[in-house]
Amino acid sequence: MAVADDEEPFLSDDDLLGDDEEADDGSEERRIVLHVYDDESKEFTSLTTYHGMNIQLEHLALAHFLVPRRGHLLNALYDPRLLLYFYLSHPTFLQETIRVDDGSHFPFPTVCLRIACGLSNTCHSASNPCLVPALSSLQRECVNNVLFKNKGEGCEGVVEDLESEYWMMHNRSLSLQKLFIDSEMPSIKVVQGNFDVSHRVTSRRFLTQHGICESLNITQLFPLTSLTLILDDVQGGKTYKPKASHVEGEGFHVKPGKRSIATFKIVEEHYLEKGDRGYCRPGADIAECMDRCKARTYLNRCNCLPYYFIGMLGIAVPECSLTEIRDCLGRIKEPSHDCDCLVGCRRTNYRIRTTTYSRLPPKLRNSTLITLRQDNHLITEYRQLKRFKTVDLLSFVAGSMGLFLGMSCITLMEIFMYLFKSLWGMVNNSRHKEFLEKLLGESVDNPVDESESKKLKLSHEQIAITVKGCNDNNVITVDHEALGNRRLSFIPFNRSKLDKGMYDSKWQLAVPPRLEITRSRASTLDSKFSFDQRGPAEGQ
Repeated sequence: MAVADDEEPFLSDDDLLGDDEEADDGSEERRIVLHVYDDESKEFTSLTTYHGMNIQLEHLALAHFLVPRRGHLLNALYDPRLLLYFYLSHPTFLQETIRVDDGSHFPFPTVCLRIACGLSNTCHSASNPCLVPALSSLQRECVNNVLFKNKGEGCEGVVEDLESEYWMMHNRSLSLQKLFIDSEMPSIKVVQGNFDVSHRVTSRRFLTQHGICESLNITQLFPLTSLTLILDDVQGGKTYKPKASHVEGEGFHVKPGKRSIATFKIVEEHYLEKGDRGYCRPGADIAECMDRCKARTYLNRCNCLPYYFIGMLGIAVPECSLTEIRDCLGRIKEPSHDCDCLVGCRRTNYRIRTTTYSRLPPKLRNSTLITLRQDNHLITEYRQLKRFKTVDLLSFVAGSMGLFLGMSCITLMEIFMYLFKSLWGMVNNSRHKEFLEKLLGESVDNPVDESESKKLKLSHEQIAITVKGCNDNNVITVDHEALGNRRLSFIPFNRSKLDKGMYDSKWQLAVPPRLEITRSRASTLDSKFSFDQRGPAEGQ
């Protein structure tokens, strides 16, 4: 780097040396200080300051870590057992949500005829003649109690006489299933608002313990809020909500010649699955499961099944007569204790709120009028949720540990990172020196002064290249052969308008105040120089 003798230096001695240093008029001294950083050690320089820890506060954090409070110690000793016991008990709770119904959840009713043809005073089917011309009130009451109430008190001899008389008239035993199936259902007229929608109603018949039933399915033109059923020529019936895989409902009785208005409430239930702190199974039907369990119990104890369970088990089973229903099935209070039935994970329950009755005109004594209304346009939803999850347990444990240790988990991690950084710096110090020796081709004894070394924590090395005195050409030379296979390049950066003047004809070889050093064979060093230049005295 050549400097002309007759030109004033770019930076004066006072600017470079400061007020406390004096320039030596007798000689020219240029001093270049190189601060060489190692990339591998620089990776850990900001670890302890990421969450606020620094060198001045690290001893306070360690002291806080070693001296927990007494109250915190007691909490740490007693809380873990209680928390673990509470977590293992798998606590849950029901969350209640109320939302507005859009009319799509309105139920379709099912109508059941409880008195079959042949057991009533009037026959509805010519193919199935009546059991007797007329039943007395005692006989009708006994049949009703045996079939639908499982009670046979006061009916000793009445049921036997009916079965004997039927055998004598038809030369075959009485089949209740056939009687109900062959019974003719009353005509049902469905009114939606002010419109007769009977032509859009499809039905399905099936046997239940309530008798022969017909489930209605109505094609909706608009959302339903109320529905009216008109049943003609009814001998006695019962209406209740549809019974499907995830639908449950309550029923109410309506006698012929009566009008009934029933209001209901819609409730949706969502439960946790089995194995996930719950006892439900998707698609499970607890009502059907309980019926199968009852059928197995009846078959084991009575060797027969009632008419509404025939075909449920998929095997050929004899049908129970009226006498067997009274003597055997009526005495079974609990069908079975071995029913492992799971509820469905999602169910819609229709609950009857109020039911009112009124008498129809005498000309409609064989008809029934039923009106279904939704109590309010709201749906109540119950959802089973976990009260205490795994993440809650970890949060409580972390909080208890923070109370016990007097610090948070982040602070504990910062202490570990600080210790790791300190150990890494000690081990990596020898690598710094070896790296610089290979870079410069000479021995490096870490010439950084003691105060600066403590400040930098051995994260970099400082190399001072000083040339005192003037040679012939005022040029500072660097022996590249001594560097071995390493090469240094001086690259200026952040050039300002003042720096641009250094690249004129007289200063084009001068060393700029800010430099960057690069290495040819290895990765580029993230290095910065502090530059101290001292030019010839003015007038020399």
